[in-house]
Formats: sequence, structure tokens, C-alpha cells
Amino acid sequence: MKKLLFLTIMLFVVSTVYANITESSLLPPVCTNPTDAGIIATNQTGCFNFDPNELTSNTAASGQVGTLKYKWQKSTTNSTTGFSDIASSNAATYDPSSLTVTTWYKRLAGVECEVGWSGAVESNVLTITIEDASFSYDAASYCSEDSDPTPTITGGAGGSFSSTPAGLSLNISTGEIDLSSGTSGTYTVTYTTTGTCSNSKDETVTVTPTDDASFSYSAASYCSEDSDPTP
Repeated sequence: MKKLLFLTIMLFVVSTVYANITESSLLPPVCTNPTDAGIIATNQTGCFNFDPNELTSNTAASGQVGTLKYKWQKSTTNSTTGFSDIASSNAATYDPSSLTVTTWYKRLAGVECEVGWSGAVESNVLTITIEDASFSYDAASYCSEDSDPTPTITGGAGGSFSSTPAGLSLNISTGEIDLSSGTSGTYTVTYTTTGTCSNSKDETVTVTPTDDASFSYSAASYCSEDSDPTP
């Protein structure tokens, strides 16, 4: 009787331990993306064909359960759109190649046990500014009665505008064209920057007079037997 009781107890203990081991081995590993992407540094400014310093990690991503993984992205559009993955950029830091246009960078952080990058967190965005003289108007030709256009400056700020030949009413600080005050014609507008990366760029703008729709007849009233009038 004692042997039977002992065997029953041992069988119960072994079964319980086996069940616990089997159950725990079937559970998926705990895996959670970071809650904080960390901070990257630093914004930089340079001239055309600028070779930036390495983008560093001020603080690592945190709050994850699992092994951290990183991926860097860049955009030449602006700080919020146009980002695409950078190949082989899986470290906490990144060393960009030489740049000819202003470029924005950010770092994504996730965990290795998560497939893909869904749920990954994004760092702050860094700007590497290339100081050239790039600017543009929203059209190449305007009528004299259109709204006065102001150019978008994508190069270095703080430059000045000029135009040739004479006749264009141009704000030298902002590049705004007063269409109604100047003379119609085709002009070359030049934006010139100063300082370390001094440069200049030209854009061609045409101002055309608004068509005059004025007309008149020789009289305001006619009889039905009169000659047909032409304005």
C-alpha cells in the first residue's frame, strides 16, 4: 500500500513537472519594441559636395524587450516626408557620404525578434544643410495682373536678389516680383549668397501684359434697316 502511494505521488510530481516544462517551452519568447528611440546628433552645415561628420548616438533606444536593431533613413525633400531606407545602415551611428543637396536623416529602432520594422520607433531628425544658391518661382511666366510671386529658397538663406535687364520691380531681400509695377518682358533673376559658401544661381521669369478686351460700336442704338455694325 505504501509503495503504491509512493508511486502515485511520484507519478503526479513527474507529470506536473513535465507539463510545466512542455507548457513553458511552447510559449513564444517575450518580444517588445523600444518605447524610446533615443537621440541622434548633430545638425551640420557645409558647402556643395560637403563630406559630413559621422552622425552619432547621444542616447540609445530604450524600453525594449529583446536585442536592439537599428536602421537609418534619409530624405532630400524635407524633415517630414520623402524618407527612404539607407542600405547597410544597421549601427547606432551612421557616416554619410558627400552631399550636394540639403539632406535630412533619422534612425529607426526595433528588436531582432520582431519581423520587419512595424512598430519601430523613430528618433529626432537631423538636418545637413548644403549652402548653395538654389531657389525657384512656382512658374516661369506670369501675367501682370497675377498675384505677386515670391520664390522658394532651398539653398542658403540671407542672400540677395537682382535682375537683368532693367524694368523688373523686384524686392532684393525676398525676391518678390511686383508684377503690376514693372515692365513686361523676360528677365534673368539672380540670387547671390555670401559667406563661406558664396554662390549664385539664375532663374528666367517672363512677365506678360494682360490682354485688353476693350471694344466699342459706333453707336449704342441701331434701326433694323441700318447697315450691320462691326465693332
